[in-house]
Amino acid sequence: MRASWGVRSQWRCGAGLGAWLLWLCLAAVSCASVPEVPSRGGPRWLRLTSEHFVLLTDAPDARARQTSVRLERQLHALCELSFRCRGQLQLSLRVIALSDREQFERAFGAAHGGVAHPDVLFEPLVVLTEGAASESLSTLNRMIAVHLAARGLGPLPRWLEHGIGAYFESAHYESDATFVVGAVPRRHAQWLRTHPRVPVAQLLDPQARLADPESIAPSAWLLVHYLMSERSSDFAAFQDAVASGKDLSASFHEAFGDLSPERLDGLLDRYAQAGNYLSQSQRIATPDSAPQIEALSDADVYELRAELGALCLDCDADRAREVDEDLERALASDPRHLRAALLRAQRATTPSAEQLARAEQLTREHPDAALAYLQLARLRDRTEHRQRCAPELLARLESLAPDNAHALSLRARCEQREGRHAAALALSERALARAPTDPGFTLAHAELLHAQHACAELARLLERIRSGTHDAQQTARLERCETPSGADQAQKTTAERP
Repeated sequence: MRASWGVRSQWRCGAGLGAWLLWLCLAAVSCASVPEVPSRGGPRWLRLTSEHFVLLTDAPDARARQTSVRLERQLHALCELSFRCRGQLQLSLRVIALSDREQFERAFGAAHGGVAHPDVLFEPLVVLTEGAASESLSTLNRMIAVHLAARGLGPLPRWLEHGIGAYFESAHYESDATFVVGAVPRRHAQWLRTHPRVPVAQLLDPQARLADPESIAPSAWLLVHYLMSERSSDFAAFQDAVASGKDLSASFHEAFGDLSPERLDGLLDRYAQAGNYLSQSQRIATPDSAPQIEALSDADVYELRAELGALCLDCDADRAREVDEDLERALASDPRHLRAALLRAQRATTPSAEQLARAEQLTREHPDAALAYLQLARLRDRTEHRQRCAPELLARLESLAPDNAHALSLRARCEQREGRHAAALALSERALARAPTDPGFTLAHAELLHAQHACAELARLLERIRSGTHDAQQTARLERCETPSGADQAQKTTAERP
């Protein structure tokens, strides 16, 4: 697949009674925010599986089918119009679509229209409000676009990741089956009218630490929109150079040699003031999509509720207790419910011998479930067992989850420990291709390169990931990769010796 965004289309409530009523209203709101499970009168939940998505929703059957088709339709159109996907598209995305906006806000607040998480039980997850809400569509578009771009270009620098995500977040179909990309996201345009834009030199600098992180997306959107609209051929050349593995800064300079940061700042200011933002459009046939449909059990619904609670933003101890209670209800309803058992295990702070024994038991109870073997492999990798590769476990992962990024990365680390370096790098590269936007896999690949003293390739990769957002643990891993290994240091000392 080659990521390229060239133009192939047209541009264009008596006091006592009141208190009683108020109590009833609050009780009703509370109950409405947490609907009952299906067997107790709650909505029927469905799982709809299509080529690239697993949709879980409490919407009625007809709307659920429409949403499933819509997911595939958006992906197909982005591939056709903008990314020119080639061959089989390695994307399998789990999506929870809530029909009640209040359920969404209970977990994530009113400021968000959708939430994307790169890793929930070994899979990426998007949580949306079911229907045609533009905010939810924006979340989906951003995740898909950045995934497709990173598939073609490799790990993206911060400005390009935010810029691509913002450029494509407004992608939509119009009534005549015309698909449009590049329309102005209102929130970015409004932000730029009331806040100073991040200067280009800072935006392109991988070491820059911006005082206001919210300034990145609108500023990067403006830069990408300008380059897409005014310098499309040069932008395509930049993409080709990056896709070939060339240095990012050198590729940018070669493609835009006449644009110093200062000159580009002036051009962006005039571009924003003019407000004549071009968009691309093309009539795209809707692909055939007939998802497989099955109803969820009570245990499935309890577990999904726990997943949402575990992802809750700024939640307190009471919410954490509710998550644990939902998991207990799921396992009481179905003692063999794998996802509930795994989520409960992953909520434990540190791996233990008891957890490892339970993980081994789960593989015996679910001999054909890839998730059970992934959990066991992850626990072994985080305990004293990490130095001992289990051939039978690796064989099961290869059989049950041949294309899962976690399975590939775990197998890669084991191959590295066994001294099979070429096999380790090949598996790690496949993991990156499956999850190109997850920094964990990028860092794991950098660690392999560091261990194998592949200095030139490591330097190119580190340049790509330095400007990304990392937590404290990921930052420590990055710093270790940037420190020369003993062999590298000895080689350098020998070279410098007169």
